[in-house]
Amino acid sequence: MSPWNSYFKDKEVAYLLRETIKRYGKAAILVADIPAISTYVAMWYTMSEARNKAVLKWNNLKNRTRKLIQELGIEEKDVIIVDWDSEVKNNKAYLNNFDIIKKLYKNNSNFRNSVKTASQDVLENSWKKFDIADIEKATEYLLAEIAFLEYAPDFFGVEKIAYVYHKNRFVFEEYISWLFDWAAKLYLDFILLESPYETYLSISENSFKNRLELINSRWILKCTFSPYFDYFSIKDWKFAWKFYELINNISTKNGMKLEFVEQSGYGVISERLNSGYADIFCSPVRPTKTRRLEMFFSKSFFKSNIFAYMNKTSHYSEKSLNNLRQNKELRIAVKENDIHHDIAKEFFPNARLIWVPQLSDISEVLKFVIDNRADMTFWEDNLVEQYIKQRWLSNNIVIKKSFTKNDPIIVYDNCFALPRWEFELKKKIDEHISN
Repeated sequence: MSPWNSYFKDKEVAYLLRETIKRYGKAAILVADIPAISTYVAMWYTMSEARNKAVLKWNNLKNRTRKLIQELGIEEKDVIIVDWDSEVKNNKAYLNNFDIIKKLYKNNSNFRNSVKTASQDVLENSWKKFDIADIEKATEYLLAEIAFLEYAPDFFGVEKIAYVYHKNRFVFEEYISWLFDWAAKLYLDFILLESPYETYLSISENSFKNRLELINSRWILKCTFSPYFDYFSIKDWKFAWKFYELINNISTKNGMKLEFVEQSGYGVISERLNSGYADIFCSPVRPTKTRRLEMFFSKSFFKSNIFAYMNKTSHYSEKSLNNLRQNKELRIAVKENDIHHDIAKEFFPNARLIWVPQLSDISEVLKFVIDNRADMTFWEDNLVEQYIKQRWLSNNIVIKKSFTKNDPIIVYDNCFALPRWEFELKKKIDEHISN
């Protein structure tokens, strides 16, 4: 947790703690308060003011975190709170790593530019004037943080650690890949852990109790959605394309009004439907094994052929998918709980997952590959063709792959998603799709 970052309120910290413990069993809290002094100095605080501010904010975060650990019923032994001042600052192994990272910063222009860009972003959010010299001062924080993470497996006495954060940290994600020194760091990983209320954009605050009877009584069908190329589009709050036309036809035939309550990330569809917030997710959803356990699906509207796509410049692009199945350095762009995630887990269990935010455009997984932030992702073949054509990109910027020459990796149905156990609602929707 960054000392100056106002994001880390109690509910966010509690969510990150609970989910990390639930998924991995143990967690460590790192607040780089001593390195943060350099950032405060770059914001024109005096050294004394900067130190007092960093330490004060760290103590506040530490006390709040300890209280949350108790409230969540987490055993203290399962959470380590790192004290930078007493445990890290003068540690010889850490300092050795810090020297190595500083040399990389000095000698590698790509790493240097990435660190400076990330540091500049922090200063821009501070609303204080700054110059090039201030950016250089602020880089000390990131370099110190990366140096500690490099040393962290030894510090914690484990084989591998994962940096858990609520949004992408590209400088670290690029560092642990091969982009700066051509050495993948298999003992380090990055996990994008977005809380549910970060993965949808609220449009309406209305709430309701249950389904088909309530829908019939209020004559309103509440929908959540996600823009998806020419399957479901939105511009200036005007909707269009195949899935919109179908749901609009269903509501019209039943004398109902459509109410679009929110734009949702695919990772939280079941939560929004099963909680009663929406009646239907009206963009295309593919019924994966995981999703079938969490919600109902309408009849299929059409099928999609899913292939793997790789950047042509990737040093894996000439290798077969079968050859890459056990590769630990392969980077796959995914959104949590989306089809890319399921396919990656099923076919490439050892690959490093590169996390794409839930509310980013569905095409962002492909953009990560094109931008070389990931080596591979999975997507529908005709949508990839549309994406490349719309952006005037070269047709061979990505390479289409499968386990066999022409067959897709998997064929998915495209359906509406419905709340779990709502048989009557599913029957009504299916009847309209059949007709």
